[in-house]
Amino acid sequence: MGIRDPKESNYYPWEKGDTPLTREEAKLGDAFQEIWSVAHFIVVTDAAVSSYLNGSGVDAVAREIRQADHPEHNC
Repeated sequence: MGIRDPKESNYYPWEKGDTPLTREEAKLGDAFQEIWSVAHFIVVTDAAVSSYLNGSGVDAVAREIRQADHPEHNC
């Protein structure tokens, strides 16, 4: 996860919303630390995500099986 210049976005220029923040402005915002904390929590607590990011394949063993996880269900 990273913060990039708005002009590097696949969605730039966008029609909705306000003026995009620069990388520096975004890092100074109140939401930055909260978003980063949520991302850190996911990496630490989700075995599939952390194993993928470590490059060791996806280990979904610790995940709870949900109805939508079956092959016949699609999002």
